[in-house]
Amino acid sequence: MNTAVTGELSVIEVDPELRKRADKVFEELGTSASGTVNSLLKYVVISRRLPEYLKRPPIPCIDDMTEEELDALIEEGMNAVKAGQTYSLEEARRIIGEKYGEI
Repeated sequence: MNTAVTGELSVIEVDPELRKRADKVFEELGTSASGTVNSLLKYVVISRRLPEYLKRPPIPCIDDMTEEELDALIEEGMNAVKAGQTYSLEEARRIIGEKYGEI
């Protein structure tokens, strides 16, 4: 089987678990990580800017999570509490505001 190389191979550092989860979504959407990255790069070159959705991260929504993802998020939060990594309500609002904009 002959396979033509259509572009230069590039290596980027990606969290392995994130890549696995993203590949699952790409498969559901009928695309690939490579195709998505190429589309993003073309957009940046043509428009000379980032897409709006990349300028500010979306606020996570539990409605979009699987049960396993939600369980993992809750466990992560519980572990942080056990480790003493807590914030006052005022501090939490400031951090969330900085990350996601006004709430």
